[in-house]
This record gives sequence, C-alpha cells and structure tokens, in this order.
Amino acid sequence: MVNKMNKNEMCDFRKITGQIVAELKEVHLADYLNFQVPGASGFKVLASQEVFDLKKILLLVSGIPEETGVWSYTLLQMGREDDSSMRPYFEMARNLDWGIIALNPHGGGIERGKSEYHLQMETVLGRLFEDDPSKTVVTLCFSAGGGMVFEYLNQHRAMAGKISGAILIDTPPPPLLKRSLTAEVQALIKKTVLFGLEDEKGKLSMWARATASVLGIDPEPVKAAWHGELPDLLIDEVAGFLKRV
Repeated sequence: MVNKMNKNEMCDFRKITGQIVAELKEVHLADYLNFQVPGASGFKVLASQEVFDLKKILLLVSGIPEETGVWSYTLLQMGREDDSSMRPYFEMARNLDWGIIALNPHGGGIERGKSEYHLQMETVLGRLFEDDPSKTVVTLCFSAGGGMVFEYLNQHRAMAGKISGAILIDTPPPPLLKRSLTAEVQALIKKTVLFGLEDEKGKLSMWARATASVLGIDPEPVKAAWHGELPDLLIDEVAGFLKRV
C-alpha cells in the first residue's frame, strides 16, 4: 500500500489524522504523550487522559504506514474517516475503566521501521510497569503490528511474562519458527485471540493463516471487504475480551 501513495496523498492522510486527533483532544478522550529516549530519537504516542493513573491498559499497535489516530489510510482514501478513526476504541476503553496507549512508530515517517516499533514497545511498557508492576496490560495488534510485537516479546522474556493477553487482527506472523518461541510467549499465546479477514469466497487471509501456523492459534474469521475495516468491526469482540481479563 505504501508504494501506491504519493507524497501529496500521505500529507493529506496525515492532515486528516491530525484533525481526528484534535477532536479526541477536544472531548478529553486522548492526548499525545512525548517520550525522550537517551541516545535515540524522541517519539509521541496517543493516550487516554491520565493514563498512568489507571490499572488496566490496552496497548494499540497498528500497521504501516498509518500514523496513530487512524487504522487505515485506505479507508481515508475512500472517505471513510469514521470507520478508520480510533475514537470508538477510546470511548469503549473509558466506559470499561481501561486506558489506551496507541504506539506511533510512523509518526516520524515510514522509514523508521522495525526498530521504532521495538523502541516504543520497550519504552512504553517499561514506563507502565515501572510505575506499577501489577498493572494489567493487553496488546491489540493490527496488521504489521502483530509480527513486530511478538518478535519483540520473544526477545524480551521478562516483559512477555507481564502481558495479560493479546488480540491479533489480521496480522502477519513474526519472523520466528514455532520451535524458537520462548516459554513466556507460549504462555501468552494461550491468552491470545487471532482474527483474520475472510473474503467473499470464505477464504481466510494469507497473513492470518501464516500467523496461525507460527503461533499455533485457531483463527476466527471475520467477513469484510477491506483489511482496514476489521478494527472497527471487531470493537464489541475486543470489549468482550477486556471484560474477561
């Protein structure tokens, strides 16, 4: 998808995203948090108000090349801003007394890549558990975010052991072999649900099938015309998952 978008389109998408985030700030649902990392570039994430005071946190990790605040530039290109906006997730989390932190690995451009995902995971999770080791943290990974998160957690066993659950939405697999998964990641997999895009012919997406094979999870199919529609379609299922944690 990245290669099909010119610079003007990317600027337009970022402008729309900025407007969506501004609306979240106006109604006190979310705001940017800035992190400074010694020896690395700083970054900002989108978070619920007073998020570090909350005991339960949903960590959103989205795909490429979207900036935090929206799920899909494809939907923005179609004029479907409401379906792409993360606002329903912030509203749902507030109603359940959960906080949200949405990572922003492409806030500074898509070239930041895998290392930026890992840097933001390490920094944000470190801060959360430093403040309160007993916090409940669930990761919700959409698209490319899923492979990045599980690769990171497989490299950081102690951190993987602190995660209370994971929700994967049509994600590619991490670059791992099943036999290389740590005991902590294997334990997390038992608390993980995987949703995959199902097309009009009843075929599950290649990404979801590959992730299911690597992680050993039975995927739950979701009928949709577009990959980017899935987060909006699954908000009730996500809310149900959080209620069970």
